[in-house]
Amino acid sequence: MVAVTRGADGSQLHSPGGVVTVPPAPVQAVVDPTGAGDAYLAGLLTGLRAGAPLDVAGRMGAVLGAFAVEARGPQGHRFTRDQFAVRYEAAMGASLPPGIVAAG
Repeated sequence: MVAVTRGADGSQLHSPGGVVTVPPAPVQAVVDPTGAGDAYLAGLLTGLRAGAPLDVAGRMGAVLGAFAVEARGPQGHRFTRDQFAVRYEAAMGASLPPGIVAAG
């Protein structure tokens, strides 16, 4: 799989099954973009390891990337699993599927 991130324009996940377009998660204010790509990949991998479909895992990455750019430094963001789940639903218009544990 290849993940192509495009910042505020979202991302694409290229896999043998095709291309999945992932929308961006809204950001309240960009404080520091450092670490956003790593955060995106962490969310993506968390979703995949939890058994999420590729589109859901990509959306998890987008939400985690949004948390990252709103804090200073590559690891300055903090949130609870509940905060992640609420933000995922607000950003993506759907709840995390049952059994998928939010990043935290």
